[in-house]
Amino acid sequence: MMQSSQSTTICSILLALGFFLNSAYGVNRNGREFIGYRVVYDREAEYINSHLKPYRDPRLDDDEVTQIGQGFDLVNKPEGFQTEPSEEYFQWFCVVEADSAKLKAASKVWIPEHTYDDDGRERKLWFQSDETLLNYVKTKVEENPENAIRFSYMQYHPEEFQMVLPTSMVNNDELNLWAYCYKRKEDLQNYWRETIKWQRWNIAGDPKPRKSLYHQVTGWFGSSSGGRS
Repeated sequence: MMQSSQSTTICSILLALGFFLNSAYGVNRNGREFIGYRVVYDREAEYINSHLKPYRDPRLDDDEVTQIGQGFDLVNKPEGFQTEPSEEYFQWFCVVEADSAKLKAASKVWIPEHTYDDDGRERKLWFQSDETLLNYVKTKVEENPENAIRFSYMQYHPEEFQMVLPTSMVNNDELNLWAYCYKRKEDLQNYWRETIKWQRWNIAGDPKPRKSLYHQVTGWFGSSSGGRS
């Protein structure tokens, strides 16, 4: 049993290195490309490294509202989400790749913090119901809006981005995803250090000016100084 587990681990590492050699630093080879990073806990890391693919429990979609909707979230730089480790669980640092043609064909949309109705009234989008978000997405995406990949600035870090893949897209493997997780951030960064330029992708809508969002966020704390530049 121990021998089988070790063989699986070695196989996973070799496959991870193979993907690194073929597509590190965002180079598009063999029809694949590197799309983002994710920080996870032990159980999710075990699944990913056993299958070399991500999975999201659909029941999580019934949880409380999130910034731009439920799904499999990624960031575009290796430092990623910084969650606090607990006594029971530890962080793992993961990288995700996708089939380039399938990724290109997928609908993508920016979700700004707010939008405006036809009568000029401001309507908040972040941390709203899926119905509210989907109604907005439908104004920007004609084809399969329910399965559009969503993007936004992160609420308290407006110079950083997040991407949310719909749960069904991940679990149905519609992008032919590949993923691998490392126990330490330093191990991941030995192979993967690139910041992915999501801004260069063909994404519908407008994320809104970064500067204005930055001043809005720092204003919530009563000062525009001491924040990130």
